[in-house]
Amino acid sequence: MQATAMSRQSVRQEMPVGPVSQGNILLMLYDGAIRFVDMAKQQIVEGNVTAKEISLAKAYAIIAEFINSLDHRQAPELCENLQKIYEFMLAQLTEANSTGETEPLDIVLGYLNDMRRTWSEAVSNSAT
Repeated sequence: MQATAMSRQSVRQEMPVGPVSQGNILLMLYDGAIRFVDMAKQQIVEGNVTAKEISLAKAYAIIAEFINSLDHRQAPELCENLQKIYEFMLAQLTEANSTGETEPLDIVLGYLNDMRRTWSEAVSNSAT
């Protein structure tokens, strides 16, 4: 019970105070996905199958939510391209989970880091 309270406290300390823009929420989701994929990669190396599956499930859920949040009415071509990238990343996560290889995770991390950088620049530019 004490560990759970400590976990909640550390999460609260990381959460920003006040309103958060949609752009910043998106960046936090990218950070989470990157963190979970990194964790899964380390867990594969350590042979911790259960932890790897949990980390991959969390990364998968975030990326699936990226797909669900696409508004194809606003920018159909962009959304179609993003959906293909996200679906490719989901396939890579599934492959890493089934094979125990880290290479698919490196591919996903490359995409996530590039996309996070792009969104970070967009958020910064919209704030100015």
